[in-house]
Amino acid sequence: MGCGKHFLFAGMFPVKPQPGLPCVLRIIFYATLFIFLSREPVQAEKVTLNFWAVSGSFMDVEMFNRLAKDFEAKSGIAVRVTPLGWGNFNTKYLTAMAAGVPPDVGITNLGAPVDYGKVGGVIDLLEAFPEEMAIEKERFYPNLLDGFTFRGHLFGLPASLTTLALFYRTDIFHKLGIKPPETWSELR
Repeated sequence: MGCGKHFLFAGMFPVKPQPGLPCVLRIIFYATLFIFLSREPVQAEKVTLNFWAVSGSFMDVEMFNRLAKDFEAKSGIAVRVTPLGWGNFNTKYLTAMAAGVPPDVGITNLGAPVDYGKVGGVIDLLEAFPEEMAIEKERFYPNLLDGFTFRGHLFGLPASLTTLALFYRTDIFHKLGIKPPETWSELR
């Protein structure tokens, strides 16, 4: 089902802690809200949103499918989850946009929403939803939205927080006589 222009969220970026719904459920909620605020009224037909999820994990896909079922039960709006691998997701998004059949909602990486916005594949959230975005922007740490903004146009929102950890095997370091770094400059 095409909705004209679309928008995307990108993952792996910190947002201010929010009580309540899990992040992914909030993503689907906001995405649906934004899409339906910009659409013409739907007749009595069954609505199905196409949601493309870039993921490398079958567990993520299972989670998205469970959330889609929960969302449909509460809203009456079906969500078709299409998993995309990290290797070819950008080509699929751009090809679908060029053909005029992009997903209604999607998750991608930082930078991609700006690329999609430059070719007219996603909407400018600030222009389409000025009041909502004034509130939504307050949820994020300063400068976080810079990676989603081009020439004053906001083409996506961060979707999740990812923490990466560095670890090492102390037994191997000890065996090789390597002293572990104690400062950031020593780590370089």
